[in-house]
Amino acid sequence: MRGLDRVFDTLKTSPQMLRRAEHGVTGLETAIILIAFVVVASVFAFTVLSTGIFSAERGKETVYAGLQQASGSIEIKGSVIASGVGDLTMDNGDDIWDNPGANLTISVETTDKKQGTASSEIDVATAFTTGLIGSEDISPTLDLSSYESISLCIKFGVTTSAGQIELVIVDSTGCASAAENIDLPVLTGDLLKFVTVGISYSTTRTAIACLGAECGY
Repeated sequence: MRGLDRVFDTLKTSPQMLRRAEHGVTGLETAIILIAFVVVASVFAFTVLSTGIFSAERGKETVYAGLQQASGSIEIKGSVIASGVGDLTMDNGDDIWDNPGANLTISVETTDKKQGTASSEIDVATAFTTGLIGSEDISPTLDLSSYESISLCIKFGVTTSAGQIELVIVDSTGCASAAENIDLPVLTGDLLKFVTVGISYSTTRTAIACLGAECGY
């Protein structure tokens, strides 16, 4: 009967007393868990920090590379192909040009010349008004479609204004109807000048047959 009394005494124990009989976590276990969390957090923080430093470094390299490329000189990549044309002589001026009309005297000047054996000299009388003062037929015809300018040496006895003397290129002999009139710049009186003028419609000048000069007072 003493054994049954002990069983009944156990059943009579209050729930509050039973809850007090709990097993707690020791301080050593708590320290181990805390250390584990600290180690994991440290590894994670190191990973994040390393990733941030790497990203910042890569960003800095990208910025520097962009600045270097923007401020650098031009770098040619690939092949470079040059398509050019050589000089083309339209007339050397060594002979007498054709006289188109009155009040004009055309001759050969062997002393006052730039190169070659002579130069073509045109004397324009005061009675002359405007128009063609001399011309030279070109045979065979010349294709100027690949050219953008014409250069010549010229000297006029008096100072002219821009466009007062014009160079004429024509696709028919005799320079009867000008295909293009090209204004010459100001010419200082009695001074030989090297002149380069542009061709406005060079792509259509495939068969030039005459070269001439016009004067307008």
